Amino acid sequence: AQRCYVLKETKAPAGFVTPVGDKAFTPVAVKIGANETGIYDATIVNSQQDVPELPLTGANGQILMVIGGTAVLLVAGGMVIVSRRRAAREETK
Repeated sequence: AQRCYVLKETKAPAGFVTPVGDKAFTPVAVKIGANETGIYDATIVNSQQDVPELPLTGANGQILMVIGGTAVLLVAGGMVIVSRRRAAREETK
């Protein structure tokens, strides 16, 4: 007596790619009574991910980040100049 089960991987472990198509199904043949503990070994082969998944911001995202960073630096520089001028005026009084 033998039973056949089919395992379908729905989510791959971190760093691996979820198989698609026929590769997503793994047939497992189990002989009834072959293992008293009820534990059956099945090896599922996963393809490791080539490159990490990074967000794709594109050119617009990069331009906005550069403009934002430049604005923050200009504001900080302006605050330093104003602070130094105020300190210099108070010393002359």
